[in-house]
Amino acid sequence: MRFRRVERCLHRHVRSGELWFVGRQGGKVIWRRLRTHDLHVARTTVAMLESKPNGNTAIFLVVDGNEQPIPEAAPVARSAPLPQVRQVLVPVQSEAAPVKAVPAVQPTPTSPAPPLDEFLNRWRRGKEGLRPATEARLDDCLTMLRRYVDVLRPVTDYRPQDIRDYLAKARADKVKGRRRLKGQTINEAMWRPLHSAFALALEERFIDRNPLDSVEREKTTPIAPSTRGRMQSGCWRM
Repeated sequence: MRFRRVERCLHRHVRSGELWFVGRQGGKVIWRRLRTHDLHVARTTVAMLESKPNGNTAIFLVVDGNEQPIPEAAPVARSAPLPQVRQVLVPVQSEAAPVKAVPAVQPTPTSPAPPLDEFLNRWRRGKEGLRPATEARLDDCLTMLRRYVDVLRPVTDYRPQDIRDYLAKARADKVKGRRRLKGQTINEAMWRPLHSAFALALEERFIDRNPLDSVEREKTTPIAPSTRGRMQSGCWRM
């Protein structure tokens, strides 16, 4: 005998120990290999095989080897009428194109804008501690700048054309028919300090744009090596 009956619909192969399903389906006795040695797994598989054709599955309790079906609870009919549902129509909005985020507007200071000269002085104080010769040269630059630029106007009043007019005034200044200031001197003594002062005002949000960004530097001419030292030592004393 190759199989030994374990319980209803379950037989165990004597040699391999595997469990087989033996039952009647459609009027025929069928044998189906369950490919397991575990009795619990085999019972679960058999329960799935014995499911009814309509999809319902009979559930049993096994007590001392006897199967006891669990009665299904009868549905309770509701005596009260179902609550009425009020239909609410909500208009569907069409998908709009994504709106680009608008950058936040920088808050403008409520206090009056300081004059340009205040930012020049603050820029100069930031250069403290340099070599004495360098500090003296910076002081000479500011003295020269104030000769041609009206630094007492509010820092918000300056436009790029105003700066061009100041540079042109310094360019047109002549002594005995010759230009007082060369292009290199105008760049070092006027353009650079003004750009630094307006950059400080831009950083503190008094202005929204540095006017020097639209003003070109002065054209410079090469200085001969023999006269370089003499011109550099004399231009700062003007």
